[in-house]
Amino acid sequence: MTHRANKQFDKESNHLTGNHINQEITANRNQRKSVFLGGGILLFAMFMSLYFIYAIPPFENPDEFGHVAHVMHLIQNKSLPRVEHKRSFLPAGQGFQPPFYYLSCVPIALLKGTDFTPERPPRNRKFKWKPVLPGEGEHRKYKPLTKNSTTNVIKISKLCILLRWISLFWGMLTGILLGRLLWRLSGESTPLTLAGLSLFALNPRWIETCASVTNDVAATCMATLVILLLVEFVLSGKGHSFVWSITLGVLCALAALTKLNCAGLIPIAIIIILFASIKSERTSLKRSFLSLTVFSLGIIVLWCPWLLRNYLIYDHVFAIVRNIEKPFSALRTEPMGPLAFFSQEFQGLRYSYWAVFGQFGVLAHAVVYKILDVVLITGGILGSLFFLHKLIKSKDMKYRVVQTIPLSWIFIIFTSFLYFNRMIFASQGRLLFPAAGCIAYFLAGGFIYFIPRNAQKFVTLCITLMMVTFCLYSLFFVLIPAFKI
Repeated sequence: MTHRANKQFDKESNHLTGNHINQEITANRNQRKSVFLGGGILLFAMFMSLYFIYAIPPFENPDEFGHVAHVMHLIQNKSLPRVEHKRSFLPAGQGFQPPFYYLSCVPIALLKGTDFTPERPPRNRKFKWKPVLPGEGEHRKYKPLTKNSTTNVIKISKLCILLRWISLFWGMLTGILLGRLLWRLSGESTPLTLAGLSLFALNPRWIETCASVTNDVAATCMATLVILLLVEFVLSGKGHSFVWSITLGVLCALAALTKLNCAGLIPIAIIIILFASIKSERTSLKRSFLSLTVFSLGIIVLWCPWLLRNYLIYDHVFAIVRNIEKPFSALRTEPMGPLAFFSQEFQGLRYSYWAVFGQFGVLAHAVVYKILDVVLITGGILGSLFFLHKLIKSKDMKYRVVQTIPLSWIFIIFTSFLYFNRMIFASQGRLLFPAAGCIAYFLAGGFIYFIPRNAQKFVTLCITLMMVTFCLYSLFFVLIPAFKI
């Protein structure tokens, strides 16, 4: 090679190295910007949740008294509750609930003290299970606390407020995990990450969930963590280790022990383990079998004892027994088919995903739902095109698999919701929250991906401002007038 050729080669190498360094600097800058702005979104969501904690009276969130009573039962009886058809402070349906969320609440409840007899607040006889606009009906299921309230009612109400902080912790952890998940799914796109985070974290119904005692928030957190772990694993391109496999198994088991529909994460995890085995030249068939065995071990050790308990008590591993549920659940006379759901219940699902508050007794104004329907329909169509485009455009199989993971999770959650809804009157959008982060990803992708790059920041800003306005409206024009706080 001549001196001139060597000089030219060195010049090109320096140029390529300089470009690579510049790209790394730009990527790091974008990541820091995403972290800073995403942190601002989550901080606003946290302050809104704090306001919701005190704006909504104790036990005026769905099944909230039952969840608080479940925690007290664990402490006072040192055992999981059973379904018993007798008068008790613990609602009978709590005997079916998986225990992980409630166990996470026990340490805080012990700090507060539970050395009192739980007492349900007096029922408001004027309350009807019919959502209405603020001020157009009764919104409280229970009568407000007064100076004449019994000591036990006051104590359990204070415990309810304290346990709401546990849900707030779960909710903030979910937001942090989702921010990372969106960043990785979007190919490190700042606009798409922030838009998706806004659509999820600033959803008033999610904020209300973070401000109530409910296992929905913990289930969403655990599901987001497992999906993130799977996405990171596929993108890394590394073979699975035994430590990774058992960690994944333990997290899947804990997710299923938080809410039963999270058991749908298990088949997704198995498929990803098999995919990694096929793609990795270093992973033998024997090692793949061992990895699946270790993964299963994590599930068996944690989840199977609860399944065995259900089988011994209810003669069904998942405790899904209509005859046992019938006395206290709003069961349908006949199971409802999918077509009947879309004709009768789909509106309730859409409304309650965004803005049906309290004990399903507080509605937003009609124009709000029309705007949100436009967002869902437009985002749904564009999000489908976004998914197809990413699937076709990606040349590497691992990027295609990564895009399929959140879609598969949405499908599993919606299918489990339809199965549950066909038996019981429960068209509640919160039941989709374990997949809400994935839903937000495809909605944001639909709105952002096809926009010219120089306009993506503006669209993201518009989405964030829309959700901030929606939050403030829900608090000051819906919840505060409804509950007169």
